[in-house]
Amino acid sequence: MLEQAKNNTTTATFGRKAFAFTRQADGSYTPAAGGTAQLVKDSGSGLYRIDERFGQTLNFDAMKRLASFTDADGKALTLTYETSGLNLGRLKNVSDCYNRTLTFDYYADTARAGLLASVTDSSGRSVGYDYTAGQLTAVTDPETHTRTFEYDSAGRLWKTYDEQDRLVAETLYDANGAVSTQIAEGDAAQTWQYAFTGVLNTETNPLGEVTAYRYDRFGRLVAETDGEGATSTRAYDGQNHLVAVTDALNYTTTFQYDGRHNLRFVTGARNAVTEHRYDAQDHMRYTIDALNKQTEYRYDSEHHLTKTIDPLFRETTIEYYTAGAADGLPWKLIAPNADTTITAYDAYGHPDTITRPDGSMVDVTYNARGDLLDSVTTTSGDSNTHAVSFTYDANRRLLTSADALGFGTTSTFDPAGNLEAIEDRAGNIVSFTFSAGVASRPLPHPAALSRVSATTLLAETPR
Repeated sequence: MLEQAKNNTTTATFGRKAFAFTRQADGSYTPAAGGTAQLVKDSGSGLYRIDERFGQTLNFDAMKRLASFTDADGKALTLTYETSGLNLGRLKNVSDCYNRTLTFDYYADTARAGLLASVTDSSGRSVGYDYTAGQLTAVTDPETHTRTFEYDSAGRLWKTYDEQDRLVAETLYDANGAVSTQIAEGDAAQTWQYAFTGVLNTETNPLGEVTAYRYDRFGRLVAETDGEGATSTRAYDGQNHLVAVTDALNYTTTFQYDGRHNLRFVTGARNAVTEHRYDAQDHMRYTIDALNKQTEYRYDSEHHLTKTIDPLFRETTIEYYTAGAADGLPWKLIAPNADTTITAYDAYGHPDTITRPDGSMVDVTYNARGDLLDSVTTTSGDSNTHAVSFTYDANRRLLTSADALGFGTTSTFDPAGNLEAIEDRAGNIVSFTFSAGVASRPLPHPAALSRVSATTLLAETPR
């Protein structure tokens, strides 16, 4: 959304991000410090667009709403809005260049008008939202599992419950409305405490260790002190570039930029310098390391990397499709020894076949939303093909993988999305138990253990 903040200033807002432009006497716009995008007003239609580096364009409609995003290959993401009723002007549909869509539906009753009711993709999966007194109280995933929220008397988020109705976190606030305490899973031993001044903020973990964060007047982090008193600092220039980082051992790394905001020099703690050089379109063309060894990069007219030449003059070449659904996707990868890999794509831009340098081929099948369904490998000189198939739940979690003989693995998940069990082709089963605040993590092979306890995972899983 474009907004006229002052007579000569226009702000483009995308969610929590905002980009400011200042209107000059000749009608052109200049980006704020550190900005590289250009705001342009079409003299004929009066419509605005933002031109980003490397051929990306954001187009706005007559209401100054984002209408489309187009990349250098001409592939567009298109947005449309409600045209009537209580939800007039709200985002209705988003569609990509492959006609995959997200549809946004809103409540039509007066009490909840304008509140998002559901988001549905083109494969029929849907996420639902419910509210009480205008506050989000429930989110239901495509598997119809619901996470719920409670609020305090001041309307602030108080408690969050997972899809099994277990308390995930309780949040308390100070007199100024800032978060002061968070208690995980209703367990006082898992209490986090916070203090905010805007300049100096602190976080105290359940072990009583205090981490302090210091910010400058622009809200940028300038210092962080951990629970053991070790401090690291950051410095910025007038363009909001990070120009120096000093670690807890007082080693400093510095960064220098050119007038186009490209990173030019990185000087390490031991004064080793890495240099980057750019062309007129801001592509990185050369990297020269501290030993004066140079790597070169080349690009095509649509900003794709086409060649890399390493310090030993070994060339890696990439060729791209120039039309159709695969436009802009890598076609041929030629290694320095001339080994060539060729990739073909389906109608949705997913890999379809991959031909390897040794002549073997991998034939893969994806559904429209990008889930890998089948993979068949054919190897020269081998009369057998090696096939693997996969299935998923509505949340796109892998449920089964099986070879041509039906052997494979089966996974089950709890309503909160945590892996409950995995069974291998030999029938070995590993079971898992998770508390409300612990997410799934990579798992050991079934032969390594018979069961992992919740206590073990709580102790080992980082928060």
